[in-house]
Amino acid sequence: MTAGIYLQGGTEHSHGLTSTLPSTTAVRAGEIRDSLLTRRTPRAS
Repeated sequence: MTAGIYLQGGTEHSHGLTSTLPSTTAVRAGEIRDSLLTRRTPRAS
């Protein structure tokens, strides 16, 4: 089994509060979604 680890806003300590602005949060959420969809495998019936 393999699993991905995804962080949202994990850079606040080094990049300040601007790393969680809605614009950057939306971009990161899209990157996470794309990764999840790419890694998704069909369920066995």
